[in-house]
Amino acid sequence: AETLRFNAALSFLKAGNSGKAADLFRQLAAERNAGSEAAEGLGVSLFRAAEALSAVEKEEPKAPTPVPGAEKIPEPKRNLSAEKLKLFEEAATAFQQALRGLPEDDLRKQNLRAAITGIPKLREEARLADIMGRYGEMPPEQLVPKLLDLQRGAYAASAAAFTNNSPDQIKRLEALATKQREAADIWTTSHQNMM
Repeated sequence: AETLRFNAALSFLKAGNSGKAADLFRQLAAERNAGSEAAEGLGVSLFRAAEALSAVEKEEPKAPTPVPGAEKIPEPKRNLSAEKLKLFEEAATAFQQALRGLPEDDLRKQNLRAAITGIPKLREEARLADIMGRYGEMPPEQLVPKLLDLQRGAYAASAAAFTNNSPDQIKRLEALATKQREAADIWTTSHQNMM
């Protein structure tokens, strides 16, 4: 049964259906007998799924035909960078598992390198897409006052956080850091809009 499922997963992978292949390889990777080979197959199928997302990202989205008199409802933007990041991270994990079975296999090492090469860039792209999704549609007249309020609030609270040696000082400083990150996100949005 394991061999049949493994062959079916390979067939799905060769046919270009990396989703079904990944599902089968994921089940097989958990089993002891086919674990290393299935992990490699899982990594390959997830890597190909991520590459397919890259091809989707390059295509121009088609604008829907507007319906006269209908209200325009904004659709949530899909964060393809975050989806690709997740697939590449899962592929890298699968390649690591496959490499444990044959640590000297050069092909498995190359697969792992290929999967992890773009992860830092994808993390930054996913973060930027998330920020633009949250604040990208806000006009500057709303962004600047929000940014100033956050900065003023952080400045006022920082004096109290640094002079207070209570046990909750770390919590206060972490809350300030969160406000600063949000302010940096708003600044990033403003910078992107200006560019």
